[in-house]
Formats: sequence, C-alpha cells, structure tokens
Amino acid sequence: MDSYSDDFNRRSDASRGMHDVNEFDDLQNAIAGRDVGRQRKHIHHDDIDPVTGKKRRTALEKMLDTLEWLLANDALYKAAHENLVTTVREAQQATKTVLEHLMQRLTHEHLAMDELLSSAAKLPDGTKVFRDKSGSVRDEDGKTISDDLIATIEWNGSEPTYEEYLAQRQIIDELEQAGNELRGIETELGDIHNDATDNEKPQSLEELNAATDRTDALKDRVEEIQNDVLNKMPVAVDQEHSAQMERDTSSQKISALTMPTIPNK
Repeated sequence: MDSYSDDFNRRSDASRGMHDVNEFDDLQNAIAGRDVGRQRKHIHHDDIDPVTGKKRRTALEKMLDTLEWLLANDALYKAAHENLVTTVREAQQATKTVLEHLMQRLTHEHLAMDELLSSAAKLPDGTKVFRDKSGSVRDEDGKTISDDLIATIEWNGSEPTYEEYLAQRQIIDELEQAGNELRGIETELGDIHNDATDNEKPQSLEELNAATDRTDALKDRVEEIQNDVLNKMPVAVDQEHSAQMERDTSSQKISALTMPTIPNK
C-alpha cells in the first residue's frame, strides 16, 4: 500500500507538469498578443496598453499593417491601389471641369433672367407679371392676377410671356441642382481618396476594388450631367434668345409704322 508521502509526491509531480505546460502556452499566447486571461505575467508592464489591457503591438507588427508596407510587398494590392488612385484623380478632374463650366453657364443664365425680368410688365407695387398662352396674367410664383390690377398694367407688346419666364427659371433650377450634385460628388471622391491613402488604416483588396467601382459610377454620373444638362442648355438658351429677337423685331416694325415721316429739305 502506498504511503501518504508517495501519493503526495505523485500529485506534486503531476501538478508541476501541468504548470509547466500552462506556463509554456501562456508564454506563446503572450508573444502572439492573444489574451487568454493568464499570460499577463509574461509581458513586461510597459508592453501592456493601459486602455485595452492587451499587449502593445511592436513596431514591426505596426509596420506590417501599413499601406506603405503593402504597396512595397504585395504586387496585386499595389496594382489595385494604383488603379483606384488613378481613377479617383480622373474623376475629380472631370468633376471640377464640368462644375466650372456649369457655374459659368449658371452665371450667364442668371444674367439672362435679370434681362428677362427687366422687360416684364409690372404692377403698381413693382411686382413682375406675365401673360400666359391662355391670356391669364400671372406673377413669378404663378399666382393669377385679378382683373382690377390687370387694368393698371401698361403693356408695350414686347414683354416676355409666362412660358418664357418658366423656361428660363427651369434652366436655372436644373443648373443649380446639377451644381449641388457635382459638389456632393466632389466630396465623396475626396473621402474615397482619403480612405485609400490612409497609411495607418489600409483598406483590404476587396475594399479597394469596391471603391474603384464606386468611383467609376460617380465618373459616369458626371458625364451624364454634362450631356443631359450642360450640352442641352445652349439649345434652350438659343430658343429664348430667338424669341426675344423676334419680339424686338416686331416692336421695331410697329415703331417704324407709327413714326412720323420727316420730309426731305
């Protein structure tokens, strides 16, 4: 029969063996930065982040997780990153160009609206009014003017119609909406570029490809704005100018007919 001392020795040996195994496992977990709740004694106090309570990352570990390291060591990642950055720059330049042209056109259309309004009929209080194709008289908001106020209007026959006023206002509204959208696209492209060039938080390959797809979509939208808004505007503006020229020509003919003839000496 075993003595108590023999049994104690066997238990002590087994306990030491298990302790050694745990010590080794804890050390490996500590080196790897895995928190299993026991390895803290294997880490120097300065290596523990006081906020997270976890092992601080080494300089090497931090370097291996930077954009700079990925670009220098991963050819596939580098190609995807360069493609994204190039696409973003092209989209930014296209957006800037279209927005500049749009703002120039918007300035021109505001001047055209000022000229149109200066030719409009007025009520005694200065309210601009227009006659529509049905014969009704309306203000800039489309409100119908009462007959007693219409009687106070002095017409000269060259006033712009309500439809002409609406057409010019629609041009301005569309340009302003397009301008706001282009500014939003500029902001989003800037965010995409910032995310792609953050050295401390590099995007994954999947994120790079997704950002490239989004940039392509934004660039396509800029092209749509150029084609659907800017490229169509000259037609609408020319029509308005032609209508104004016709009105001016008619007024000149009427004036010529009513003007007294000066006899030759």
